[in-house]
Amino acid sequence: MPDRREKFSLIPGLLVALGLLPLLYLGDLREHVLTYAVLAVATTFLLYSGIFLIRRQQIPIRPRDLLLVALLLRALTFPLQPSLSDDAWRYLWDGRLLLNGLNPYHHIPADTALAEFHDQLFALQGYPETNTIYPPVAQTIFATSMAIAEPFGDHPLVGFYIWKVFLIAGEMFAIWLLLLLLKRWRIPLYGAALYAWHPLVLVEIAGQGHTDGLWVLALGIAVVGFALGKRGGEGLAGDSSVKEKRVSIAGGGGLPGLGFGIGARLFPLVILPVWLRFLDRRRALLGIVLALPFALTLALFLDPEAFNRYTTVAARFTNYYEFNGGIYRGIKWILDEFHLKPSNQIAGRIVTGAMLLGIGAITLWPLRRRTLSALLGRVLGIITLQIALTAKVHIWYFVAPLFLLAITNNRRFALLWYWAALVAPLTYLYYAVDPNFEQPWVLWLEWGGMGVLYVVGEVWGRRKLKIEKNVFLNLESKV
Repeated sequence: MPDRREKFSLIPGLLVALGLLPLLYLGDLREHVLTYAVLAVATTFLLYSGIFLIRRQQIPIRPRDLLLVALLLRALTFPLQPSLSDDAWRYLWDGRLLLNGLNPYHHIPADTALAEFHDQLFALQGYPETNTIYPPVAQTIFATSMAIAEPFGDHPLVGFYIWKVFLIAGEMFAIWLLLLLLKRWRIPLYGAALYAWHPLVLVEIAGQGHTDGLWVLALGIAVVGFALGKRGGEGLAGDSSVKEKRVSIAGGGGLPGLGFGIGARLFPLVILPVWLRFLDRRRALLGIVLALPFALTLALFLDPEAFNRYTTVAARFTNYYEFNGGIYRGIKWILDEFHLKPSNQIAGRIVTGAMLLGIGAITLWPLRRRTLSALLGRVLGIITLQIALTAKVHIWYFVAPLFLLAITNNRRFALLWYWAALVAPLTYLYYAVDPNFEQPWVLWLEWGGMGVLYVVGEVWGRRKLKIEKNVFLNLESKV
């Protein structure tokens, strides 16, 4: 019999819609950054409170309701223009070059050889003296967007909105895959709602059009590919009350999804080794074969010269372009206090070394079981480490961890990432002053809070595990 209280599960989504509606009337959000930050943080808090209350009252969320509200919220934020970030203009610039038969990896935008393209779009895109960092699969989608936009005029906004149609369609498909999995394993949809209705996700993907929506699509395909053909076993989300199943070779173990992700966003490359460790030889080989088409796109675009430029720029963006860096910022401050120069390069090498060691340790740590919940726990650990040790951290990087938490509510990481997603809009306050300045109180609030909540999550998780173990031992003794 249907639960009559189900209609109350829509209230958090309605609150998000009401909270984000004023953004449509603000125009350039960079010019109203304080208003935007207050609205975003307040709306996120309302979402968290609403989901907490309906979860406490055990009010179910129906999959079709979650999907419909998610689509409506994306329609609400779709009209937003890329005023918080100019990344989308660079996507379109690269796509136009490719559409005109030019390899975007061979030219910086300011190249005099591209003088015929130095128009409105050139003026809008950022980093005119920097080579592109976007991988070939993403470049193909950029070019497709520009090709469709061409008959409708040359205004950059046309291409931008067409690009967002592709992006939102891909992300909604990932949410649909997520709901299929959660329904199959009978896992409540509260975590899925926290992702699908989250203001940060809505503004940064459906609003600003960041490519992290493709990262989410890659994760959705990869997780479903890993989970295909399960039968028997223990909980998908690490919950002992839900039965997890063993995996057949179907789906290539999720590697095609990761292949697409690497070709579209590059970040999935860091989780590829640990993913391979969780696959047997047959599934790994099948997955590699299925992922080959995406690998071949790299060969098509990246000749040796272009590859060298690409890797150089990617490393520079990761380690030397500073913005909202957590641990990096602390190390750099210590180096500056001791007058060790160049502090940015030294700090960049330290965090890069720590990142590689940490990812290696997580990847090579002995496997107790090859379950999806165990795999996603390690993936979350690697992504968390990567973001925490990067010099340049934008809030749209937080989208992927929120998506993973919808599948596995890992106690170790849930608190810190939901906190980060709550306060992250405050980082836009760096643009509220001229010249732009990273405000220390925001850094402490964001990264200090994440550190404290990681410790809390670790202690809480260990305590709960110990209680569950004691309960099991007591029951066993009585038997």
